[in-house]
Amino acid sequence: MKADGEMNLVLVLLANLVFGTLVAWAAKRMGITTLQAGLVAGAIIGCLVYLSIDLMLMVMMNWYANHTIVIVDVLANTVWAAGMGAVAGFVLGTGKKSA
Repeated sequence: MKADGEMNLVLVLLANLVFGTLVAWAAKRMGITTLQAGLVAGAIIGCLVYLSIDLMLMVMMNWYANHTIVIVDVLANTVWAAGMGAVAGFVLGTGKKSA
């Protein structure tokens, strides 16, 4: 792992913007216009994406010591993605006229 001072925070921001764009695009394509629907969609997308990434890293690298790290990482990133989805759903639903 790199030391804290060696991390490129601009790339961290860029990575989160890219993933947030993916979640927002998926929410728009699914017709999501509420915070709750966005939260659920974001959680599902995040869980599947990060589970896939972590399982591949676990198989190919000696990065993870045990399965607990994978579970914690997937859960933490699922919560983060759920928040992104909630924001996307809220933003996509603003300005909608009531029927």
